[in-house]
Amino acid sequence: MNRTSILTGFPWNDLPPKSRVVDVGGGLGHITMTIARQYPELQYVVQDRHAVIPDTEKYWRTNFPQALDSGLHDITNPQPIHDAAVFFLRVVIHVFGRTSAIHILSNLRASATPDTKLVLIEQIIPYACPYNDVSGHPVAGTKDLFPSPPPPLVNFGRFTSLGYLLDLQMACALNAEERTFGTWVELCRAGGWNITQVYPIPGSRFSHIVAVPLQD
Repeated sequence: MNRTSILTGFPWNDLPPKSRVVDVGGGLGHITMTIARQYPELQYVVQDRHAVIPDTEKYWRTNFPQALDSGLHDITNPQPIHDAAVFFLRVVIHVFGRTSAIHILSNLRASATPDTKLVLIEQIIPYACPYNDVSGHPVAGTKDLFPSPPPPLVNFGRFTSLGYLLDLQMACALNAEERTFGTWVELCRAGGWNITQVYPIPGSRFSHIVAVPLQD
């Protein structure tokens, strides 16, 4: 997954000028910088821990100083920004088990406006057998996530084995997991979010999973 793939899914161009995009756990913010170069009319915040943010600020001062508002933030703590148009997390949630992941998503939900979008850039592990749709409604972009008919194996066998190997690594190393679409739906709902759209990234194992706040 290269950095420009961030531009091929979620429609950043639909956001009004001055909309605030918050990269949660964004490291140096190199992915955010790709968006900022394409859409300079938006406002950007990169959040990470105190060990990372000094390097983040140095990176942006060197490469794109006019665009960034960085922020010291531990994603397990309450989210301090309450006017975000988008919270996006790139390969963050998969390193957390269910309980911690729900806690993180719930913190974001508590700080979201009714119009805030959540964008998760994650793998969606293909099913190995047929299943019943758990979303409760059609979700655009998910057709190719479901098993193919015979004669190939329904999850294409070894072709998709890397995702399952990463799932095993996450479980062994971090008590975490890679997730199927149904698991993402359940996890997001438990954290206060409803998945409305999936944008598969061409040539990649990753997708943009877009969710909106569940209404109380």
